Amino acid sequence: MAGRPQFDTALVRLVRNTIFAPSPYSDEQLGLVYVATATRKQGFTVTILDEAIITHARIRELVERNGVRVVGFYVDHENIFAAFSAMRRLREDCPHVALVTGGPQSKEWHRRILDETPCDIAVRGEGEVPFPAILAYYLRGEGDLAEIPGITWRRNDSIVVNPDAQPINLDEIPIPDRTLNPVRVHPRGAETIVTGRGCPFRCSFCYEGRPEAKYRPRSMDNVMAEVEHLIVDRRVRYLVVLDDVFLLNPKRAIEFARRLTALRKKHNWDMVWFCEARADIITKRPDMMEPCVESGLIRVQVGVETGNQRVLDLYNKSLTVDETLRGVEICAKYDVLSIIGNFIVGGAEETWETLEDSIKFAKQLLDVAPGRIDVNSTLFTPYPGTPMYQRPELFGMKVLDEDCVTGPGDNYPFHETAGLSKWELVEARQRFTRAVDQQMTEILGGIPARLGHRHFEAYSRYYLRTRWFDFFCRHFAWYNYLGLPVSNEDIRRLDQIVDGEVWNWKPLRTVYLGTTLDGKFVVNPGHRKVELSEDASAFYELCAGKISLREISQRLKAKGHSLSDDHLLDLAQSFDQDRLLLFNAM
Repeated sequence: MAGRPQFDTALVRLVRNTIFAPSPYSDEQLGLVYVATATRKQGFTVTILDEAIITHARIRELVERNGVRVVGFYVDHENIFAAFSAMRRLREDCPHVALVTGGPQSKEWHRRILDETPCDIAVRGEGEVPFPAILAYYLRGEGDLAEIPGITWRRNDSIVVNPDAQPINLDEIPIPDRTLNPVRVHPRGAETIVTGRGCPFRCSFCYEGRPEAKYRPRSMDNVMAEVEHLIVDRRVRYLVVLDDVFLLNPKRAIEFARRLTALRKKHNWDMVWFCEARADIITKRPDMMEPCVESGLIRVQVGVETGNQRVLDLYNKSLTVDETLRGVEICAKYDVLSIIGNFIVGGAEETWETLEDSIKFAKQLLDVAPGRIDVNSTLFTPYPGTPMYQRPELFGMKVLDEDCVTGPGDNYPFHETAGLSKWELVEARQRFTRAVDQQMTEILGGIPARLGHRHFEAYSRYYLRTRWFDFFCRHFAWYNYLGLPVSNEDIRRLDQIVDGEVWNWKPLRTVYLGTTLDGKFVVNPGHRKVELSEDASAFYELCAGKISLREISQRLKAKGHSLSDDHLLDLAQSFDQDRLLLFNAM
């Protein structure tokens, strides 16, 4: 190719599971953006290929058309074998291109990657320093691979493992330039940020709990410079803080919240944010929640894991079940809209009895934070590098598929426990999910309308889709009752109409009519069946959004129904409480 290539290097992430539509923020691998930005700072041209569907032809075309000489693959537990195939095919088609891997699986499988693929170098750990040095070696003839810490590479027929690299100073890394990813040039409203790396805790199931993964926070000045960039240049509406435990240091969290509030006022900007937290820290310092919520904290993820204390101890959480309960209660008290509580099904020493403990605890969490707690579950996955992968027998389990090739991570059993077989673990997950759905249905009728409205508002304004939002959408009456007033300003709930003006509005039912019992309507808004009286049926049939409440009153009286205005308002109030009625201005 004549002249300077358009790109010296391309960073690629293959997404193995493409049947699920990604959310606006989860499809971005921010680590690639960090490495790309650091690479460009060293004078190299770089692009990112990070999309839901990437074919081999697409990679080859990118390489050939742009003169790319080094391709870096982000590899994790889920896409590792797709990356294996991509590197083999790329070496056949473009033998002159150097192949490099990075990411969590690159660290754990560095030797295996070089053994089983034509990959030239595996980066073990942070890539912002070694990757530009690798490019300097290949593209400029500078340096020596033997002198680059933290990489595993080929020397003739042997594999060389260089000493580990030292942790980098996070404040020295440039703010990631999201526009280096062509599909992210134009902002989508949701953005991610990392304010610190590593985790001080050592949970036995978690890859981030490795002893060498020490927690390193960025300075607050450095963090807020990036936040202001995201407000001014990216128009962020929903900021996802990716730190494993952002609320680890309450003093730092409060400073972040207060400075974010000041930035929002400075730029007159409406935005919200998400973070992960530990329940025990929240219970010890509940005072940090108020400034965080005032600054826009709308969602918090709390690692629940299980309802059984012995299992929780095996996970080395250094946490009690009761602390988790109180942490969720505190989040609800301080008006956090969405609280994610994730359970691991099929984990350490799982039996039907320990599963029942988790189900009971999930119901308890739903009772203390109704309409707020998003109870989720995953099937345990043995991630390489974790204690539960390395010594499963200590946790009462046997790994059946170490490479996890038989299904998707977090949603398929690759093991069995002493108490449950592989397929019983599948049933356990289904049983847990059914119990949670049943409990959500039972408490649905008691969810305040204003709280439900906020879930629809969060989706409309901030691209935040909570489990409660999805649950409301499954029930036609609730979907209409909560969603229509958000999407159409001419449609309101009864509590949104000024007293005395309701007579001029047109009642609009939220469900279809069709089921009758002796000529009376039976309607089901989702949480219970409602049998309407003869008068109520006559009234509800006229609630089609075409005539005003005053006109309905006049028509009913003309037909001989003895419904006073007060009685009609009482019926409207009753329908509203069952999420059966809205009001239309048009």
